[in-house]
Amino acid sequence: MKLLHGAALALLLLAAAAHAQRTPRTHAGDAAALNAVFAKLGQKASSSWNISGNPCSGAATDDTPLDDNPNFNPAIKCDCTDQNGTLCHVTRLKINSLDAAGPIPEELRNLTHLIKLDFRKNSLTGLLPAFIGELTSLKYITVGTNALSGPVPKELWNLTDLVSLALGSNHFNGSLPDELGKLTKLQQLCTLIVMTSPVLYQRRCPSLRTCQPCGHQTIVSPGRYLIFLGV
Repeated sequence: MKLLHGAALALLLLAAAAHAQRTPRTHAGDAAALNAVFAKLGQKASSSWNISGNPCSGAATDDTPLDDNPNFNPAIKCDCTDQNGTLCHVTRLKINSLDAAGPIPEELRNLTHLIKLDFRKNSLTGLLPAFIGELTSLKYITVGTNALSGPVPKELWNLTDLVSLALGSNHFNGSLPDELGKLTKLQQLCTLIVMTSPVLYQRRCPSLRTCQPCGHQTIVSPGRYLIFLGV
């Protein structure tokens, strides 16, 4: 009887170990970067997705909608197809309207699989970091309605897969550089820039097919327009 009990216990332990091996884990670098970003911006991961200290779990990997979902914020989404489905990378990060304050943390640059970044409607200050141009998987960037300042970094134009870029309602200065024309996939642009005509930027970036106001007031001051260019 004791032998049978011992054998059953051994089988249970083996099954538990096998299950643990199959359960996807968050890439250690991604987890460390995410924890640092959250700590510096005064945010706390939700138990709905940071289950047992594994960020890429629960709502971060199931079909819970991320966009326009106030109950899932702050939030991430992950891709867990690496290493035969055992390793996850953070691909989407949302900290939206949560009073996150301070500069954008340096550790963000280590989330190298990011596809979408949503930092809208916070109190972020300082420069829009040039290192964002290193995150070459990015397709969507939204940092509107913050207090970011300085020039728009030219390194953004290394993001050749970028589809949407929203920078409006910040304190950026200068104009968009000629490198904008490298973003051949860009369909939406919302920003306060120095310009004389949206047509100029549509010519530089032909995928921007229409022009509409961004916000309720288009003309902000002479020579400066808050614009939305998109499909």
